[in-house]
Amino acid sequence: MWGAPVLTVIRNLLTYEEEATWVANEQLKPQAALFRGDCESAKKYVASGLKLLPDEPLMISLNGVLHALHQDSGAALDCVHQTCESPRSFGHTHHTHYQIACTYALLGQPGKAFEWLERTTEVLLVGRCFSAIPA
Repeated sequence: MWGAPVLTVIRNLLTYEEEATWVANEQLKPQAALFRGDCESAKKYVASGLKLLPDEPLMISLNGVLHALHQDSGAALDCVHQTCESPRSFGHTHHTHYQIACTYALLGQPGKAFEWLERTTEVLLVGRCFSAIPA
């Protein structure tokens, strides 16, 4: 009934969904650790996520937050640049933008932090507008 190309697309979508769910779950672990002030656990969770998906902007931007917390501005900004170079993410872009804003704020660059917060809200608003359009 279904052709091979259609089945391949469906399999790829299912794999993408599974990976997206994994990334979302893995992103919550370091964030929760950061909220608790447990930077060591956050580092371990981010390292684990980066090992499995090294190009994932959600994890790279979280790594930037960790570097910024330790005032390692060079490594933090490298993470920001690497995040911005990534073509796609399994997560929601607004999370990545927010984490970039956090990085700049922690590095004492409020102007850039607010620019990224503004991008965060723009992405959220556009997403809300499109989701309100009936199918």
